[in-house]
Amino acid sequence: MVFKRTRHSLKKRNLTAFEQAQLDLNILRKQALGGDIILAYVDETGFVATPNKRYAWTKQGDVHVIDAVRSKRVNVMGFYYLQENLSRAVYKNL
Repeated sequence: MVFKRTRHSLKKRNLTAFEQAQLDLNILRKQALGGDIILAYVDETGFVATPNKRYAWTKQGDVHVIDAVRSKRVNVMGFYYLQENLSRAVYKNL
């Protein structure tokens, strides 16, 4: 038996671009704390009842197969403002 799962890998980071982004972000933070701009960090994710990363113990050489079932997705966004509290929004795909 082998444990099989889907793997996602990050591409190699461009160190020069990453360092420049850090410098830019520090400038934006200073501007936000000074009241010149409103800085928000935004993240989003989605939830479904059916997992998209299926994995299981499977006999070596066999294929792990399960029935494909569709379910509605709920998308959630979070906003963190540097000067304020956390905000959120929920979007349901019908």
